[in-house]
Amino acid sequence: MGLVYGLSSKLNQKNTLTYDNSSEDTDIETYYHNEKQYIPQRIGLGVTYDNNKITLSGDYNWIQWSRNSSSVSSYDYIDQHKFNVGMIYNKNPERRSIEYMCGIGISNSYITFKKEKMNYLNLNAGIAIPFMQSTLSMGVSWKQQLNTKANLMQENQLSLNFNMTFGERIQRGKIN
Repeated sequence: MGLVYGLSSKLNQKNTLTYDNSSEDTDIETYYHNEKQYIPQRIGLGVTYDNNKITLSGDYNWIQWSRNSSSVSSYDYIDQHKFNVGMIYNKNPERRSIEYMCGIGISNSYITFKKEKMNYLNLNAGIAIPFMQSTLSMGVSWKQQLNTKANLMQENQLSLNFNMTFGERIQRGKIN
C-alpha cells in the first residue's frame, strides 16, 4: 500500500503579445491571461497484491486543477479523478520468464468545455520478454472518450509502445 502527496505551487508568469510592423510607426504590446495559475496539488493512493504468479494493483489519483482560472469563457478547470487497476501474470516466477500485463482505467478531463465534462476509458495490454540481462517490453494502449454529445470534441487514441531496459552483470571482486 502506498500514499503520495504533491504540494501545489504558484506559477509566476508574465504573458505578453508584441506586434511590430516595419511599415508603420506603431507597435502594440498587449498583456493577457493575468489569472493566477498553479501547479496542481495531488494525492494518490495505491494497493498491490502479489502471490508470485499474479500481481494485482490498483490506484486512485486526485489532482486539484480547480484552483486555476481560465481566460477563455468556454472552458473551466475542474479537479481530475483517475482510477486504474492492472494485472501482471508470470507463468514461471522462479526464473526470468515472459510477463503478460493488462490494465484498465477511467478518468475525467481537467477541463470542462461549455460546462460539459469529458470522461475517458483506457485499456492497456503488453508483454515483457527477458533477453539476456535486459528486458524488451511491448504494449498497446487504447483511449476512448466516453461522451457522445455533439458539442464536445471527440478523442480516440491508439498507441503502440516499445521499451528496452538494459541490464548488466555486476561482479563483486574479493580483496585478499
